[in-house]
Amino acid sequence: MIRYRIDASDRHAHTYAVEMTIDAPSSELRLSLPVWIPGSYLVREFARHLHALVAEQGGRAVPVRQLDKATWLVRAQDAGPLVVRWRVYAFDTSVRAAFLGAERGFFNGTGVCLRVEGREHEPHGLVVTGLAEDWQVATALDVAPGTPASAREFVAPDYDALVDAPFELGRFWRGRFTAAGVPHEFVVAGAWPDFDGERLLAEDVLGWRELARRFYQRYHKPVMHTETNIREPLAVDWLKRQWANAHRLKQDGVPLIGFTWYSLIDQVDWDTALREDNGRVNPLGLYDLNRNIRPVGEEYKQLISEWKDVLAAESYGIHMSYS
Repeated sequence: MIRYRIDASDRHAHTYAVEMTIDAPSSELRLSLPVWIPGSYLVREFARHLHALVAEQGGRAVPVRQLDKATWLVRAQDAGPLVVRWRVYAFDTSVRAAFLGAERGFFNGTGVCLRVEGREHEPHGLVVTGLAEDWQVATALDVAPGTPASAREFVAPDYDALVDAPFELGRFWRGRFTAAGVPHEFVVAGAWPDFDGERLLAEDVLGWRELARRFYQRYHKPVMHTETNIREPLAVDWLKRQWANAHRLKQDGVPLIGFTWYSLIDQVDWDTALREDNGRVNPLGLYDLNRNIRPVGEEYKQLISEWKDVLAAESYGIHMSYS
């Protein structure tokens, strides 16, 4: 197993201390940091935030040579566990890399966890340490077998699964619900003292209107409802419910500037975030891949036809004249 320890104690320096333990290492190992992130395949330079990389075996230093900006070669001395340590500067407030501050932390594995090339298929473990006393951890990874959730130890079947599960650290409210027989859990990071989580769960469509309204009250920024979908035969009903909530939100005075169904045509292999080339069609579009309209597409057209005059009267944004 490849094991990581992510220490979040250096919050004021916005820096994670990372330790990786590799059992039964080969004589030479290539360690690298991806330049992509699952679901967002623009080439990124995560490695520019990584520094102070060292390795040891049995308390003795092991030679490390950097091959390029995101790859290192480590020469192990024997078959004993190899320990590699590095630090990651984390002050990216987006959801693509890593952040660590006095109030919260966040990281994606692609920006923090080096991979051992050739051993990505093995199980990986990760433990989070150095948290503030009242901080929690939220992630989609499974808790390590035989350990309580409070131990903050997690496991993944391979490296791809590890880096496809972001981590949120801090104080937050947790909610649970069941949809189509599947249990779900979600967290609201930075929940303010009067946050009414039970009301959120009680709202229609899992509380989207209520959540969006509260975020608008807090940040005073326009809202867009984007990339919603669900499989047939639930798609038409889901669209109607989402549309009703969007209109109710506008009636609340929230500047809703857009509403989209994702995607226009069916997707291929998005059930694995394009990590696997299976050629599997995900029937979530308004049209199928042969450009035949689906029932949800017909409903979408009907909504536009019925609401076009209202939408024009209620629209927000910049109106441009082309005359």
